Amino acid sequence: GGDFMAREQSYIGIGWHEVGDLRKLTPTREAFKAAVAQLLPDKPQGYIINAGSQLFRFIHEMKVGEWVVYRSKIDRQFYVGHVAEDYEFRPDLSAEYPNVRKVKWEGIVAPTGVSAGARNEHGSALTLYQIKNYGEEFVLAVQGKNVQSDEQDEEETATVAAEAVQSTEDFILGELDKHLKGSPFEEFLKDLLRT
Repeated sequence: GGDFMAREQSYIGIGWHEVGDLRKLTPTREAFKAAVAQLLPDKPQGYIINAGSQLFRFIHEMKVGEWVVYRSKIDRQFYVGHVAEDYEFRPDLSAEYPNVRKVKWEGIVAPTGVSAGARNEHGSALTLYQIKNYGEEFVLAVQGKNVQSDEQDEEETATVAAEAVQSTEDFILGELDKHLKGSPFEEFLKDLLRT
C-alpha cells in the first residue's frame, strides 16, 4: 500500500506495485481483489478486500475534474487540487508507487486552516478514501475563505475527543465480552490489579 506525491510533476500515486498495470485487469472490484489475492497470497482477507477496492477506486471511480486532498508526509500540509488526467502506470516515476494520476494543484492548506473534524476525517488508515463530511472545508480553505471560528474548532475538538473515547471504550468492552467470559475474566482482573 502507501502513497506518494511528486509535486513538481503534479502526480499522486499509490502502491501495490506487485499488481502491475491496473488497465490489464477486468474492471470489477472482484477481479481486482482476486488479483491482489493471487499476487499477495500471504495477506489476510481484510487486507485483500481493502487493497483491491482502493486500486479499483483509484482507476475507475476517481474522475477527471474531481477534487483531491493529499496530506504531505514531509511538511504535513494539505495539498488540494483536481484530478487532471486518467490513470497511468508509471514505474519510472516511482517503482514502489507506480499507479498514478496527474493532478492540477489549486493550493496548499495548513492544518490550522481547517477544523479538527476535517483533520481527523483525513486521518484514515486507508491510502485512498472519500472525505464524506468535511470535503467542502478543504475547498473553501484553498480558496482563501474562513471556514469557521476558533470557538467552533474547540467545540469540534471536544466532540471528536469524546467520540474517540466512546469508540475505544466500546471496542474494549466488546473484546472483553468476546474473549474473557467466566474465569478468564477473573485472571484478567488479577493481572490488571497487579499492574
